[in-house]
Amino acid sequence: INPLTKRISAQRYLQLNETVQKQDSETAKSQLKDSYRNRSPNEPQTDYQQVLISLFAQESSRDSEYVTNSRSATVKLEIPQSVKEKVIDCWNFIFPYRSLKLENDRVRADNFSGTEMSDGEKVGLYLISQILLAEKDCIFIIDEPELHLHKALMVRLWNKLEEYRN
Repeated sequence: INPLTKRISAQRYLQLNETVQKQDSETAKSQLKDSYRNRSPNEPQTDYQQVLISLFAQESSRDSEYVTNSRSATVKLEIPQSVKEKVIDCWNFIFPYRSLKLENDRVRADNFSGTEMSDGEKVGLYLISQILLAEKDCIFIIDEPELHLHKALMVRLWNKLEEYRN
């Protein structure tokens, strides 16, 4: 598969841990890419936790870079939106009845742990995160994109994701 192609299998584990481990941005990126290498298309994807680790690591890297740049800037710099913040914005559009919080190394939906989210919500978070974390100009191959998602949410999800990644 072309390195700018990302396959998202219908067979994926939707288990979330209570907390998200910390990892530096480069390691997180590398391990996320490695989770797709040499894998059989019939083997379920088990990268959900690494996807979440990558969201937190990317934001941490953005924050560090902003602080460094701000110290040498002569004018106040605008804080660029992190992928994690985009994921939250997208989630809140798709699931307006359930507020997503990705903070303090935890995934929460309203007052519930991410482990208690419905399968549809977990799939939504997974797909949003995968699409927004992918490299620029990446081509997506998504097997059964409707899996666990209500039909009413599917159009909203894909239209919103296309706004971010046309």
